[in-house]
Amino acid sequence: MKVLIISGFLGSGKTTLINKIVNNYNFDFAVYENECGGMPIDSKVIKNSSGLNVWESTENCICCGGSSDFASSLLTISSSIDPEYLIVEPTGIAKLGSITDMVKKVEYGRITLMTPITVFDCINYKSWNIKYGDILSDQLLYSSVVYCSKADSLSNTEKNEVENFIKDINPNCIITFDDSFFLKNESNNSGNFFSDILRSYSSSTDKTNFINTANNSNNSNAINASKSIPQEIDTFSLKNVRLETQTLLIQFLDDVTRGFYGDISRVKGILSFKSESIKFDLVGYSWAITGYETNSNLNKDPETAITVIGYNINKKKIRNLFIPDLFSFF
Repeated sequence: MKVLIISGFLGSGKTTLINKIVNNYNFDFAVYENECGGMPIDSKVIKNSSGLNVWESTENCICCGGSSDFASSLLTISSSIDPEYLIVEPTGIAKLGSITDMVKKVEYGRITLMTPITVFDCINYKSWNIKYGDILSDQLLYSSVVYCSKADSLSNTEKNEVENFIKDINPNCIITFDDSFFLKNESNNSGNFFSDILRSYSSSTDKTNFINTANNSNNSNAINASKSIPQEIDTFSLKNVRLETQTLLIQFLDDVTRGFYGDISRVKGILSFKSESIKFDLVGYSWAITGYETNSNLNKDPETAITVIGYNINKKKIRNLFIPDLFSFF
């Protein structure tokens, strides 16, 4: 079982890239999904898109509190279904270095750690570097391949700026702005990406070189990230949520971007209305609402949920909005 970790900060596009990979290659995949806040929202998206076996871990981040459960799960997956490739999607606030170290501890003849990938958000990275520099730096530092997402609207100058930022932290990584790098095409019709690019991550020397390069760098990106003092990141989730109209959801997402509910970096969730269930997703100051499922095709009432990640979250306001009946008796 080859373990491929696809890391990346909140809302960078990890799930989107995983969906593209598993739907592009006729390989034996399984997915290990680690989500914040106890709500398996992204795993439902992957299941609906690919029909794959998806193992869910929603109680703790696998880089810290949930590390022992993660190690046990790897051994269980290997001994039970033993897929050719296990794609691991950590939470957006997980440190990649801790996860690779954990996989190394259980690596043996049947489990091999491949070169990790980090999905890098080209739009929000400057804000993330100020708030979460230690996490962002770690995710870049331990990656051999960095995919720069949301780059369609960037000028060449802006792309060079992104590339310089990444290279100042990890000068040894491969950087791509095109997701076709990961997909089969005319020049890559036999899946050479998996056999050639994703070499087995067998040498700890690579990690040592990455760390020494970053620590010795005179660049402010690496210095700020290494010296930043991480605050306690708050995660808040609710299930069985509802809103009467999509207009109220739009108003809520706009209010989040204005700081009405706290210093929030990410919101994601699923809501059900009369004819359909919708998925909503907010990253930084941008948000989107997309179709999820048609309710007439569901065998049971859809599971609805919301997860909010950031600092100083006003949980009471959010709870009052999405579960108003909870307070009608007080």
